[in-house]
Amino acid sequence: MARSTVPAIPQHRTASTATTSRQNALPPSPTNTAYSRRGGRSNSVVTSVRRHGISRPPTRASTHADDSPPFVVALLQGKGSGNEIGVAAICLLTGKTVVTQIADNATFHKTIQHLYSHPPSAIIVPDTMLQDDNKQQYLKHERRTIGDGLLVEQLEEEFEIECMGVERALWNRETGRDFVESLAVDDELKASTLMAVEDKFYALCAVSALFKYLKLEKGIEIQERSLRIRYAASEGTMFIDVDTARSLELVRNGLTNKTTNTLFSVLNHCHTPMGSRLLRTSILQPGNFVKLIDDRLDATQELVKCGDKLTIIRSKFASVAQLDLDSILSQISQQQLHIMEVNVTDTRISLLLNLMEYLQVVQALREELANTESHILRSIAKDFSGQQLDQVFGIIDACLSREVSVGKSAKGQNSRISRLFAVRASFAPLLDVARQTYQENLQDIYDSTHSFTCQVENKGRNFYFTVPADDIEHALPSEFYGELQLKRCAKLSQSEQEVLLISGQIVANLISEVMGTLSGLYHCTEAAMKLLTLSQVRPEFKDTLAIHSGRHPILDGTLGTGECVPNHVYASRGSANFQIIQGPNMSGKSTYLRQIGILTVQAMVGCFVPAEYACFPLPDALLSRLSNDDSMEKCLSTFAAEMATSAMILVGLATPRTLVLIDELGRGTSSLEGMGISHAIAEALITRKTLVFFATHYHDLAVILGNLPGVVKSHDASKETSEFTSTFSYKVAEGAAPLSHYGLETAKLASLPQSVIERATEVAEKLSALEEQGRGPSRSILGDILTED
Repeated sequence: MARSTVPAIPQHRTASTATTSRQNALPPSPTNTAYSRRGGRSNSVVTSVRRHGISRPPTRASTHADDSPPFVVALLQGKGSGNEIGVAAICLLTGKTVVTQIADNATFHKTIQHLYSHPPSAIIVPDTMLQDDNKQQYLKHERRTIGDGLLVEQLEEEFEIECMGVERALWNRETGRDFVESLAVDDELKASTLMAVEDKFYALCAVSALFKYLKLEKGIEIQERSLRIRYAASEGTMFIDVDTARSLELVRNGLTNKTTNTLFSVLNHCHTPMGSRLLRTSILQPGNFVKLIDDRLDATQELVKCGDKLTIIRSKFASVAQLDLDSILSQISQQQLHIMEVNVTDTRISLLLNLMEYLQVVQALREELANTESHILRSIAKDFSGQQLDQVFGIIDACLSREVSVGKSAKGQNSRISRLFAVRASFAPLLDVARQTYQENLQDIYDSTHSFTCQVENKGRNFYFTVPADDIEHALPSEFYGELQLKRCAKLSQSEQEVLLISGQIVANLISEVMGTLSGLYHCTEAAMKLLTLSQVRPEFKDTLAIHSGRHPILDGTLGTGECVPNHVYASRGSANFQIIQGPNMSGKSTYLRQIGILTVQAMVGCFVPAEYACFPLPDALLSRLSNDDSMEKCLSTFAAEMATSAMILVGLATPRTLVLIDELGRGTSSLEGMGISHAIAEALITRKTLVFFATHYHDLAVILGNLPGVVKSHDASKETSEFTSTFSYKVAEGAAPLSHYGLETAKLASLPQSVIERATEVAEKLSALEEQGRGPSRSILGDILTED
């Protein structure tokens, strides 16, 4: 088959590229031009937007991170006692569409957690869920009983986005099902998706509103059979509430709001955006099916043993690190083939060449994975070996030349000329004629300098002469400074458009053929994401939590080798399900609790953990109360924030399969009240046989609860090296804490004057002696109460 060659490009300097403006602005997405837009809309489907009377700056970092793709979300809350909430979300960057229906409680923690995993840039709800501004004062005392109004309030506070109300008529179940059936790509998962959403009334209503909103309000046309629509069932994943994700710094650093020094940064060795997105979702919603986790660990172990294979895989992905296959397929699937503008043809050529480059990497990886043994690697190899992938590569390679420069390294005039010669001449006889005309016009421009010392430069699609300022002896009038467009520029532009118009129809037909193979390409995308996120280690999964010499994953990566102090962890349902940890401030109790939570998430993501031995149960939820700060955005004091989180844990979320981490509960109120509340909450969790790690300063709490079944006491093994100094080992040991007056131990480290520490110790010991005199009867009474219960 004849191959066209790219002509030699004359040497010249390039100027800065022109900028383009967006029309009909969408939620942040770099690929808006991939969607068709309707002009001249006469009516908006958005009927109302909540407007807050007082504008205030955000009091915390937004949950939408710059490196995570945004979603447009439609959300509908059902009526009645069931509190079912339908959610439909689409990422305009990747085309990923997620549908779910959540059975939530009055606090909406599950809904918020789902949106936290799919960060929204826009939220639409039925206009009936938004209160009219004129009625707000009248309904203010009723708002807490109006479920949908409360949901909107919580969403706006959590994500700092004003919800948009759209017409109630757009929320239609039958229309939603039709959208799913017509827009979902034809693959083996389509039938199961349709079956899953069949009885999800509110989810289908949300689907209907989402796609009607995109079409009527944003003018976005979605091609049939082009989207990966998936139903996200809550079963099979561990629930992590938003506060716990923040406290554990799973994907966002609490100080910088960046991904550095987080579990995500520790595990993220992915070379492409796809792998990073899947890893982020896996951390926030880790699976709790042991077979799936073991399959991932088998694949990881096999790659670690075959170091050369792992190195080759990473190097291959590194070569396409700037390419996002999800985004490429999304843009291809949204092309309106009847549009033949020159700039659209140029974009299509780039997309197809990028796709072919990625498929070349897939072909190389197919050979590397051919003889693997683990189930996941064999599954990935199978997806990489699909006939549709070879078919797509073949039809693109037959039409487009591989010699064309694409990507960030190909810029300016060089990139434009390369794309003009992308389509092989054999597809259209007139194509070579048009290209020859273009080359002649281009050469005429460079020949026009004759014997002058000036040079020709290009800016955008125009050329102009330049003369070095040092060559000018005298000042020139202002008319000599600026750009002088030549007539030849117009001729060059005309010949360039002729080439692109001829190429346009060929490329449109090629796009049409590629769209017919989207299901196979999506399988390739998912397989590549799985391969990108495989890490380096292996835990076990049983009913017992046992970690030998476990290290905090983030500290282990940031500190020097051997500097992170390892700790043992043991907990078992029934016999040792409630762990009380005591110790002074700065002794490492909070870090110990966070280490347990992060290691659990890391293991359930399918990674090895930094420990000599690790065995984990598979919790249905990970809940915590680790931060003792107030909540300005929710207008809650430290104690009120503690109680709100405790209520979330106790009301419906904590089960015998839940892992709960609590740090210094009751510190925001008086000692007596804090002791009483801590005792009551701890007792409730012990009764439920929930797996709990409970750090506390209350010495009596450990004494009183220590007699209950399932309660185990441990403490920080700090040593008092002298009368006024202590050394923290950051090691947790079994048994009750031998040290008292924790605050004094910390005060010694703060270099307070020795006289102040001596006086504080004297007063504390006297008060302790007085307290001890009445402590015996009090413990006896509490013991009687617990015995009666």
